[in-house]
Amino acid sequence: MQIVDFEQGTPYGPFRKSIDIFQDGSLILLPLFGHSAGQMGLIVNCSESERYFLCVDAVYCRDNYEEMAYGSILTNAVHANIRQYHDLYKVLNRIWKANPDLEIIPSHDPDIYRECFGPLPK
Repeated sequence: MQIVDFEQGTPYGPFRKSIDIFQDGSLILLPLFGHSAGQMGLIVNCSESERYFLCVDAVYCRDNYEEMAYGSILTNAVHANIRQYHDLYKVLNRIWKANPDLEIIPSHDPDIYRECFGPLPK
């Protein structure tokens, strides 16, 4: 087992540190701290025209970063660091605007799943 140490990482886009898993640019691990301690996201570069950012719980849905739609006061209580969590909305907003070819995929967005896989099962 190997511990991920972002302090040994290199800059990637707006992130101060990242880990290039295979040192070929195909899988880039990024720190997404705020929602939970140690949370990470993954950039998957399949080709120059097919790229994905699995941002897990950095935001719950696309509206969070596109419209800067923060969650309710009640949801703030469950985050490890609310300031870091809200800062991620701004970072994802900048990434989204600067990279229209990058598919940003939050874990809880039903619209993303519908676009990728069709209607959700009942």
